[in-house]
Amino acid sequence: MSSSGGEMTNAQLFQQMALLQWLSSQTDEDRRVLAAVTGVQVGRELLNRISGQHQVDAFKVLLIRDSHLHCSECVCLFFYALVLILCLCFLQRECILGISEFVRQNPQASQAVINAEVEKRVLTFAAKVKALDAAPLL
Repeated sequence: MSSSGGEMTNAQLFQQMALLQWLSSQTDEDRRVLAAVTGVQVGRELLNRISGQHQVDAFKVLLIRDSHLHCSECVCLFFYALVLILCLCFLQRECILGISEFVRQNPQASQAVINAEVEKRVLTFAAKVKALDAAPLL
């Protein structure tokens, strides 16, 4: 996603810098850096799409922009959104910490094993988010 002026995001800029470095050097080290930067960017985007973080951020902006409204429905909607945002943040943190703990406890794990663990935890995270969507919080 780019900013409103058409500039690259920080993640896109880092990826392009890593790509430029690898294209000019063709070293294995620069290839690994490019792969890591690209992997982080792709993983972040997948997490945002699965978690609906873009919609949550847009809703936060809407709530802040329309905060001058003082009706009981708006207050109820605000607290509902706040609870939902807190739940999503907790689930996201739980997923990320679980992955980092797995990697820390399994330093010799192959990339395939790590990928399988990440996939399992992201799918679990997605299922929990979907369950949040299906069950009323209030």
